[in-house]
Amino acid sequence: MSQSLAFNSVNLNWHPPAEGSFKVNCDASKMGNEDLIGFGCVIRDSNGDWQHGCAGIIHHHSVLQ
Repeated sequence: MSQSLAFNSVNLNWHPPAEGSFKVNCDASKMGNEDLIGFGCVIRDSNGDWQHGCAGIIHHHSVLQ
């Protein structure tokens, strides 16, 4: 028996912050029953230029942490 997955596509646009400000975008995800959570963040200035970023894995926590 074959199981199919349905994916919804969403078109999102990034909007820069006000002049002289920075915007932080972060996301995290958890796959299956693993006790691992992956995360990433990026900081951009009002021109959309990358300033700093990070990514990593957290062990044995809930996605809400």
